[in-house]
Amino acid sequence: MIAAGRIESAVCLRQGHDDLTSVRRYQGLVFSDDELRDIKKKLTAWGIVKSAHS
Repeated sequence: MIAAGRIESAVCLRQGHDDLTSVRRYQGLVFSDDELRDIKKKLTAWGIVKSAHS
C-alpha cells in the first residue's frame, strides 16, 4: 500500500499493527515493477487507491 502511495499511518491502521510492528515486519520489502503495478491495480479495484485516470 505504501508503494502505491498510501501514507504510512493509514497502512498501519488497515493492517491492525502498531507503528513499531509495521516497521519491523515490512521495512525493506522490495517489489519489481510488475509487482508494483499489480499491487496498485488491486488497491484501485478495492477503492483504497484512486486511479491515475480519475
